Amino acid sequence: MRKFVGMMVAAVSTLAFAASAQASVDVYTDQAAFLAAAGSVVTEDFNNATLINGLNIVTGGTISGGLFNDSLERGLFNTSTTFSFKSSKAFGGIFDESVSDFGQGLQFYIDGTSFVSQLDRAAGSFYGFVSDSAFTSVRITAGTTPRGFAETYSLDNLQLSVGGVPEPGTWALMISGFGLAGATLRRRRAVAA
Repeated sequence: MRKFVGMMVAAVSTLAFAASAQASVDVYTDQAAFLAAAGSVVTEDFNNATLINGLNIVTGGTISGGLFNDSLERGLFNTSTTFSFKSSKAFGGIFDESVSDFGQGLQFYIDGTSFVSQLDRAAGSFYGFVSDSAFTSVRITAGTTPRGFAETYSLDNLQLSVGGVPEPGTWALMISGFGLAGATLRRRRAVAA
C-alpha cells in the first residue's frame, strides 16, 4: 500500500511539474532557418479552393490568383482571420502587406489568445514561428502601428508542421498511466496468489 501511495504522489508531482512549463515560441524571417526548426511541413499554395487536409480558414479572406487575400481592421469593426488545423508546432508563409500600401501591420495569436508578435511592412517576405507546444489555430488581427485604418495583405505558401513528438506533459501522463496500470496488475496477482 505504501508503494502505491508513493507512486501516486510521484505521478501527481510529475504532472504538476510538466503542466507548469510555459510554451516557448521562436519567430523566423528566414525560411531556411524556419524549415530547419519546424522539421517536416506541409505547404498550402492556394492554387485552388481545395485546402490541404485538416486546414480551415474560419473567418475572412478570399483565395484568388494563387494567394490568400485579406483585409483586417482594428477599431470599429475589429476584424480577424483564423486558420485552424489538426495540430502543428509551426506556422509560416510568404506575407505581403504592400498590396494597398502599408497599414497597421499584422498581429499573430496562437490558439486565439497567446500573442506571438507583430509583423510590419512585409513586402513578399517570409514570416513564421515555431512553438515547443502544439497548437490548433492561428488568429491574425490588424496590428497597432498608427498607419491608416486597416491592413490588407496576401499570403502564399502557408507552411504547417506535421507529426512530431508528444509534449512533456503528455509523456508524463502516459508514463504515469502505464505505471499505475502495471501496479494494479501486480497487486491483483499478489492478492490472487
